[in-house]
Amino acid sequence: SSVYIGFDYGGSLRRKSIYPEYKANREFRAVASSSLEENKQEVLPIYLSLREKTVALCRSFNLPVFMEYGIEADDFIGVATEQLVMLGKDVIVLSNDTDFLQLLTTPSVTCILPNKKRDVTIYNFGSYFCVARYRYSAVCFICLTIFV
Repeated sequence: SSVYIGFDYGGSLRRKSIYPEYKANREFRAVASSSLEENKQEVLPIYLSLREKTVALCRSFNLPVFMEYGIEADDFIGVATEQLVMLGKDVIVLSNDTDFLQLLTTPSVTCILPNKKRDVTIYNFGSYFCVARYRYSAVCFICLTIFV
């Protein structure tokens, strides 16, 4: 079994160069008493500090961390999942991002959605979020993202 961790680091430069408004309409949830810009200024340093500490913790356990400026963690995880499946590996993607469900093209891939307390496979995708046991002895990706 292997675990790989992916973090966003600067967003997708390729997508932003093609479409400058990429993710521009993402809503940033502001605290009612503050403006949107004030919230971004408060939250971003907290997130960056948390990401730095989490990366250090992962590395202290010798867990590989993938974080490349201009490449979203989603893209890394998608490409790596496809390559690992071609090598005959089982893959578990652990993320609250339901965009990863598009990777469910083979029985070798399981997406675990912690916020829903569900795991999704090609077999239960039709019923969307039926409870199922995830496979063990698999490659696991963890994706932590924030949208600012």
